[in-house]
Amino acid sequence: MDGTRDGVTNRDGDDALDGLPLETAIERAAGDDDRETVESALRLAADEETVSWEAVEAELATVSKVVATPETRLELATAAVDDAHEAAAGVADEPTVVRRLGALDDRLATVSESVSELAPALSDVADRTGEPGELYGVAADLRQLRERANDQQIAADELIDEAETVEAWLESADRRRREFSSDLDALASTIDGTETALKRLDGDADYGDATGDGDGAAIDAAASHVVSGLLIADLRAELSTLRDWPGDDGVDWEEPADRLDRLATRREALGERVEATAGETVADLEAAVGETEPPVAWERVRAAINDYRPAR
Repeated sequence: MDGTRDGVTNRDGDDALDGLPLETAIERAAGDDDRETVESALRLAADEETVSWEAVEAELATVSKVVATPETRLELATAAVDDAHEAAAGVADEPTVVRRLGALDDRLATVSESVSELAPALSDVADRTGEPGELYGVAADLRQLRERANDQQIAADELIDEAETVEAWLESADRRRREFSSDLDALASTIDGTETALKRLDGDADYGDATGDGDGAAIDAAASHVVSGLLIADLRAELSTLRDWPGDDGVDWEEPADRLDRLATRREALGERVEATAGETVADLEAAVGETEPPVAWERVRAAINDYRPAR
């Protein structure tokens, strides 16, 4: 142990902190470094404004309980993802279902890996508790470990919610129809964005003058046009699956299908103006996104567009 923790150097040595008033310990440990970071750690190592190993040990007991919580929530998240897979029986090979279940599986793997790292980290801190020269380091690591455990509890809870949402979508025709309608709203908003950017480029005062930011407005027009095209392809593919969903013979998909056609026609009508003002940018963005077949990999699309945009 070199007296360094969390980017802060304790130049006087940790042993000297045991028994000091909190404010004195902070001043001694922080030196010219980050006082706020040092204070947040040492407050966990203080009881009645006095820093001590006894207070650290009490915090260790508390953090042990905090670390156990995401482990429990992960078990519930795993069960929720399993339930979603069970609800997909009969449609598990449909691309739109594969995408949803795959996203759940990926999230579960990520959360599982992060949660699995908490117990070994706690064991390491426990082994160092009480060791000479480790008081500040242990306190700082306990603070970080508490934050990591809380973050993973949140991640597990969010995964539970997401898995339950997917399960509900799989089990309810009404839920599928409502979500599809929401996706159509998103498509309409994206096409609105194209139109707004074009009006800015035309100098329409009601939409903000693009003078001095012509490149930015052109990128906005091109990006929204590319995204709306991908959305339409994605929604057409999903609509085909939803229309043939087992047991949904009585569900009316004509109205959302008609709306999708109208939105596609509206986008097509903007195509000539987009080509005239931002055609090169559209081509660049399409090349950056690459070939994308439904179901669209939206994370890749967003990353490609964000990488293309200049810093503003």
